[in-house]
Amino acid sequence: LDGVRFGLARNGRCLIADQMGVGKTIQALAIAACYLDEGPLLIVVPASMRLAWGREVERWLPSLQPRHLHVIMGTRDKFAFDHVRGAVEARRALRERGFLTAAAAG
Repeated sequence: LDGVRFGLARNGRCLIADQMGVGKTIQALAIAACYLDEGPLLIVVPASMRLAWGREVERWLPSLQPRHLHVIMGTRDKFAFDHVRGAVEARRALRERGFLTAAAAG
């Protein structure tokens, strides 16, 4: 919670550099959620974390439609990205039709 307060006190402009496992992802997305109406959101992460962050954005910020999320990738990532995107869209479709709750899709 301190990281979120820190970010909000600085109008969302901050660098979160805590140790591993303390919740940097959820802190960053909580801060970002407060500013979604103000313009684009840029998330910079190591290449190895792109797809994981894409999944977390779709999980924690469900108001963002898949067409609003752009993960910059190299040609080696195309298959993995298509697989992740397909799984996320399938879960979303099941949830919209009432076959899956948001908690079960987690």
